[in-house]
Amino acid sequence: MGTKTTRSGPGSVAVKLEDLVAAKSVAPSEHEEQAALITQANLSTGRYPALRLLYAIPNGGGRSKAEAGRQAAEGVRSGVPDLCLPVSRSGFLSLYVEMKRGGKSDTRGKCSIQQRAYIAELRAHGNAVAICYSQAEAWAAIMAYLKGDGVRPWREERKYGEPLLDFLGEES
Repeated sequence: MGTKTTRSGPGSVAVKLEDLVAAKSVAPSEHEEQAALITQANLSTGRYPALRLLYAIPNGGGRSKAEAGRQAAEGVRSGVPDLCLPVSRSGFLSLYVEMKRGGKSDTRGKCSIQQRAYIAELRAHGNAVAICYSQAEAWAAIMAYLKGDGVRPWREERKYGEPLLDFLGEES
């Protein structure tokens, strides 16, 4: 886990994931990574005002059957990515970020069939989608998107620790 320094106006703020979550010998949870990412984004709105529009989509987590039914009636959909940045860049309408638990291949999160299908639909309709295994990966995806560094889509099949070579758009 490293330090990310974000300039937010005249000063700068260092965000450390380990300062935001309890020290553990295992990889941080998806929740911890996403919460740290949102904190970093909130601290960076001075430099990147579009980050004010970044929001979470509450689709995951355990809930009762009654609550799941109520949310389905309200339009909650299975497979929708975790975060959305509804800002157009480089020909894309918006950026969606699916957070997955990092770690070695035997413990790393994978996209469900519903997620793969929803992501394919989002891409087919002109949206960028990044599948990220850490706060750092998600931050890199968001920064690349905001700066217009259009590249290829990130592939879920990357091995843990492999460099992020692909992102955003058509499958290669």
